[in-house]
Amino acid sequence: MKYRKKPVVIEAVEWRGDNLREVIGFTGWHPSASDKWTWGQYEEVVRTQGLKIFTLEGSHMATIGDMIIKSVKGEFYPCKPDIFAATYELASEAPSERGERAGWVSVPREPNEEQQMAGVKAAGGTFAAGFIVGIYKAMLAARPGLEEGR
Repeated sequence: MKYRKKPVVIEAVEWRGDNLREVIGFTGWHPSASDKWTWGQYEEVVRTQGLKIFTLEGSHMATIGDMIIKSVKGEFYPCKPDIFAATYELASEAPSERGERAGWVSVPREPNEEQQMAGVKAAGGTFAAGFIVGIYKAMLAARPGLEEGR
């Protein structure tokens, strides 16, 4: 049988090697470290031995570039960047998060000057900006299944 991962929103932070405070601010400082070392000592341990992430299955070493994920149940674990990229997208980029249908993109109701000029440039500079605005409004009107105001 085949299965599809349910669409869930997770939080994640990239471990870059120079952002220990950010990662620990995200995951919390595990008692096995905070009870043993001062912050300065802990930074040295991480610098020399690597970053350990405590999961439900035990501790896992995170390598630079790994994404540290907070799952839907609140546990943390490292994820390799290629697996992360294949599994997740920014929630702000997900069509369902914007109330859109796949393949449709939200645009403002009125194009700003930059958007108008981009349309004129894309048309080889031959169309008047008013014509581009008319096309833009026609495209907005053709969006299927969205309530007024979106």
